[in-house]
Order: sequence, then structure tokens, then C-alpha cells
Amino acid sequence: MNFSFIIIEMPYIMFKFLSINLLLIFGIAPISLQAQEQKEGHEEYPSAVVRHPRLERIGIFLQAGYKGEFWANTRGGIKRGQTHLHEIDISANVDTQKAGLWSNGKFFVQALSHQGGALLSEELAGDCQIVSNIETPHSTRIHQLWYEHGLLNKKLFLLLGIHDFNDDFAMNEQGSLFINSAFGLSSDVAMAARPCTFPLAAPGVRARFVPHSSWEFLGGIYNGDPGDPSEEKHFPKLDFDSRAGALIAVESRYHYSKDSLPGMVQFGFWKNTGTFEDLIHADAFGNPVEYKGNHGWYLVAGKKITAETQQDQGLGAFLQLGWTPKEYINAFKRYIGAGIQYTGLIPHRDRDEAGIAVARAEVHDSVRIAAGRDRAETTLEISYRAVLLPALALQPDLQFILNPGANPERSNAIVAGGRLELVF
Repeated sequence: MNFSFIIIEMPYIMFKFLSINLLLIFGIAPISLQAQEQKEGHEEYPSAVVRHPRLERIGIFLQAGYKGEFWANTRGGIKRGQTHLHEIDISANVDTQKAGLWSNGKFFVQALSHQGGALLSEELAGDCQIVSNIETPHSTRIHQLWYEHGLLNKKLFLLLGIHDFNDDFAMNEQGSLFINSAFGLSSDVAMAARPCTFPLAAPGVRARFVPHSSWEFLGGIYNGDPGDPSEEKHFPKLDFDSRAGALIAVESRYHYSKDSLPGMVQFGFWKNTGTFEDLIHADAFGNPVEYKGNHGWYLVAGKKITAETQQDQGLGAFLQLGWTPKEYINAFKRYIGAGIQYTGLIPHRDRDEAGIAVARAEVHDSVRIAAGRDRAETTLEISYRAVLLPALALQPDLQFILNPGANPERSNAIVAGGRLELVF
């Protein structure tokens, strides 16, 4: 493999990335500085909470942030090219007790806006696992709007409203450094379950039961088809129909600590009762054969391996496993992801994070043979997030994609770029 692009193209890529985003920062900076002046007891990045004492006294907590990315598909995939992606995320929490309403209640609303150039994975890299977790068609929409209430001395929490599935289910806390979407929500769940997660949440109900500090149990029912992000540009899809069905999920979590180093294991099952089309077979009229229902299992494990003098520094690791057994309607049958992440690796850079992770999605044999696909798509990501200021971080990122889309006609892709994050 020729790595000359790292020397020749990477400086140009990063220069262009910084140029685009610094122009945006200078436009947003007055807002950021104003928010900074209002803060009391400012917390270091990555905390994105805008501290406003007057609002906090009445139970209102604001949160806002910007992410800007510049990417270049330097070789392979669908075609070489460059693009930029942008996300603005604004949200608010309301504590009903502090607001003088009732106790144990919480309202949450979140709005997202996405702009940019070509879609990186869809138009350039051609991969299925999605290089960037903010890639989506241009839109400005309400993403979440829900209410949660605590019962049984805050052992049971019931949530109702428009909710992001991945905020609770199959989440990977130790993989939060990485930009590739698979390390947030494993590819098997993302592609087979039709989950109501980024870029589209959906109406649902979720229960979380915490009988002991070491155990949590979750269950949720959501709309089984959140819709098309290119059509639902301003508000999530609210209607239910029999073809969409319902997405039902349950998950158990076990929290543990060994040598004062925390860890968590999550095991979940999901079932979608909606209608799914056969990827291979068609009926006499040429329409895809349809099947009712789909299901799968997943496991996510994360552990702090070592710790430095400061508790949040040290080495962490994660493992993701997933299985979707139904052939013909699922392109991938198995998924495995793993990675390591180190906070404070470089002396005097205590908040910086460095990591490497790999994600592999294996194609069902029937689909592979009938469609002439490769056995799997595999992505390797190397990333470093540098915290430049309490509200500013820069993250160079490099991803190697083997067999993009499991399509033998596409050569291995190398995607280089990075992300700039701003909290205001």
C-alpha cells in the first residue's frame, strides 16, 4: 500500500480543513465569548453545558455545540474527492422540580442542523459503515422531544416522546472518541433494525429500571421505520403504519469495578415487527419478496484498563459484537468492533485523546453468492483529539476501508481529514 499521500496530501487537507473551520469560528466566536462570560465555575471541554445561573435556578440547562469536518477520499472507493460537513446541535433540559412544577421530572428538546458538500460515504468512499457520524442530507430539524419521570425512589425511569434509540440502547461510551458511525452504533443494528437514531429519531416509550448500583435493565418500543432523512427535513416522522411495524428492544447492563477501574457490559436483543424486502428474490411481477419481522442480538463491553494520577486519564478499551441471523433481508450477518483509547498520552496534554479502532461487518453467504459481494467490509480508524481551549478541540482522523460496501468493483479506500469542535 502506498502511503505517500500522508506526506504529500495530508498537509494540504489539514490546511484546507483549518481554513474552512476557522472562518466559521470567527463568525461564531462572539457568541462563544458571550457564553463564556456568563459561565460560573466553567468546566473543561468536552462539557458542552452553557452555564447560565439565572436559568439554572429555575431548572433550565442549555447546551450548544458546533462540529465542522473536512475530508478527502484520497484513493479507492467510488471516486476520489473532497467534501466538508457541518453540524450545529442545540438542546435544553428542564428540571421540573427546580422549575416549580413537580418532582422527579425532566423535559428535553434537541435541534440539529446539517450542511456541507458531497456525502462522504454515499458519494465518495462507498462504504456501508459510514465514515462520519454527522453525515446526512442537508436539514434543520427537531431531533428529540421527550419527557422522563422517575418513580420508586428513582429506581424506575419512564420516558415518552421523540427519542434517539442509541442514546440508551447499544451505546458505546468507550468508543466516543471515534468518528466512524460503527463505533457509536454497531453496523448490524444500524442497518438491520431500522433504529430511530441519528439522523432521525422517532416516537417511542422507554423504561429504565435500576434495582442496584451494579445493574440496569432497559426496554423500549419505537416506530419501526423513522422515515427518509432526505424527506423528513424539519420534524421526525410521527405516523405509524402496519408496514413500518414497531421496534422493540431490551437491554441489561452490568457495571463493575476491578482495582478501582470501572467497566460495563451490555447485552441486548431487538425485534422489528415491520415488513422487510428480500435483497435477492422477486415475485412473478418482479417485485421483491417481502417478509414480516427481523431481529438480532448485540453485546457491548467497555473497560478502563489503566489510570494515571487523575481519574479520567489512562487507557480504555471496548468490544462490540452483533448478530442478525435472518438471511435474504439482511446484507450483514455478523459485526465485530474493538478499539483502545488513551486520555493524556502526551505529557502536559492531559485532556487529549488518542485511539485506534477496527470495525468489521460480515456479509450473509446467500447475499454474497447471489450478488457477487466480498465477504466483509472492514474499517480501521486512527484518531487524535487535541483540546486547544476549554471550548475548542481539533481532531485529525485517518480511516482505511477494506472492501468498501463489500463491492469487489471498488478498491480499498483511504479517507483522511478531521473534525473541529466548538462549544458555545
